[in-house]
Parts: sequence; structure tokens; C-alpha cells
Amino acid sequence: MGRRKEGTKKGIVLLVEGDTEKTFYTRLIQYLQDKNSTKKRIEKLHIVNLKGVGNYGNKGPNKFKNEICRDNPDVEYNVFCAYDMDVFQSAFIYAMKPPVDWKIVEKALRKHGALQVFHLKAFYMIEDWFLVDLEGLCKFLEIDVVQPKGKNALEKIKNLFRKKNKIYQKGSTDQFISYLSMEKIYTQFYEVLNPLETCLFAEN
Repeated sequence: MGRRKEGTKKGIVLLVEGDTEKTFYTRLIQYLQDKNSTKKRIEKLHIVNLKGVGNYGNKGPNKFKNEICRDNPDVEYNVFCAYDMDVFQSAFIYAMKPPVDWKIVEKALRKHGALQVFHLKAFYMIEDWFLVDLEGLCKFLEIDVVQPKGKNALEKIKNLFRKKNKIYQKGSTDQFISYLSMEKIYTQFYEVLNPLETCLFAEN
């Protein structure tokens, strides 16, 4: 995963889009740590809420350089960028400029010391992941398990919430995360999430 210099500590920086994602990945990481309870964990873990995908371009690399690396000079970091793919797919379809140039972001992060940069891409959005455990979502809402209607995962979850006169606000609604099965979600999206599990633990 990245060559480790002798005597240095290992860490992860996980950049996320919003409050919902921060809560989700905090829970997922706890699940992975419990799942690998006999392995030695890395020394440092930072989950940084950038509050919007557009902030990956400047805010992400700057925070990595000017705060995390500055305050932890003895730590080597792998950096993970977690984001939804829907805005990038739309930009491609309509020939618009994507909200982030990932090549520039990767170059900046590596320049500031990132060992490797990984992408945790949710197709098409993280709400698709949440719907993998529809039972858990319905349990939180205290409704019978029903197949939600909607043109995409976000609309489907909004419609589920409306059944209980609740509002689902993308990026900031996170009370339901504790009801979701991280095992189901991780198993379903193993190929995307496995590098995160690998990097969470120190090399032997």
C-alpha cells in the first residue's frame, strides 16, 4: 500500500462531502475495526468534512498541508476522497466542466506528502448505498418495509421519510445511520471500500 519509512507512524485522512457522509464513514470504520479486532490499528485517523464536493479542489489539500501534516510531522498518510458520482456523470453527459479536477487534487495531495490517494466513489450517490439496507432504514422510520418510489436513490429516501412526515436533507441528515447494517453495505461495495479496510491497519 505505500512504502513505510522506519520509525514513522501511519495514518489516514478521509475527506468527505457532508455531515451524513462523516457519520456514515465513522460508523463504517468502527465496523471495520471491530471486524479486525486482532490487528494493530494505524496511529492516526482524520475524517474531514469539506461541506461540499467543490471544496475538494482547494480546501482539501490546504487542510491536509496546513493543519494535518503540520500538526503530525511524524506521520505518513494515505488520503481517501469520498464522493458521489452523480454530479460528475451529469457533467459528462451535458459536456459541463466537472466540479473537481481530480488529477489536480491528487497532484496537490502527493506534493504535500500523501503516500497514496484513493477514491471512494459512490455510484451514483451514497443514498444508493443506504438503500442496500432498506430494512434498517424502515426500522428507523418505524414503517413497514416497502419498495420506495422515485427516479433515483435520493428521491426514494425522501419519499420514505415523507411517510413519517420527516424531511431527508442530503448531506445533513444522519440520525438513521446507526440503524444501517455496515456489514451489508461493505459486502455489497467491497471492491470500492476494501482499500480503506487495508489501510486502517499497520503493516506487520
